[in-house]
Amino acid sequence: MLCRCIENIGGIALQLFLSLHDQLPTTWEDVPITQAFDEARLPDSERAKRREYLADLIERCRERERAADSRSTGKGRGHGRKKWSSNKPERKFKWELARDVLNNTLVDYPEQPINPAKYPSVCTLTRWSRFREALISASIIDGETDAARRGQWREIKEALQQRDLLRIEGDLCWCPPQNRKATN
Repeated sequence: MLCRCIENIGGIALQLFLSLHDQLPTTWEDVPITQAFDEARLPDSERAKRREYLADLIERCRERERAADSRSTGKGRGHGRKKWSSNKPERKFKWELARDVLNNTLVDYPEQPINPAKYPSVCTLTRWSRFREALISASIIDGETDAARRGQWREIKEALQQRDLLRIEGDLCWCPPQNRKATN
């Protein structure tokens, strides 16, 4: 770890470390750095300079490791901070996006049923073809071919129907009132 740390700081530090490595005892990894310097066969003035320089390098190394750790855990100076969050919006499933489009379509394009006895009176209705066009214009259905668009429409329609968010009767569709959620 110390070698990797010193390599990151610079070539001069690495050269200094390697020059000292030859003069340190053979078991220098087991000995604390300051003790290893004391045991090296160097003049006192040179030993003191190198000890200060290496201690400074080690401290800078530790600061870099702390900074890297704080970046990786998302913690800054105060450890009580939350992890970094991206500015990207949460990704939704297609059926969730389709539910929002359905609610908007029901508000923007309400339809009156021709035969009111077949449809609920407490719901707003719209044409399913208009809902499908709204999905295409919102790029929720984005297939290049007609077959791909039909397949995407079928998957979205089935997903909404399984969750009881869409009902289709004839050419009209609606969302049951207990399952309709307000959109922002």
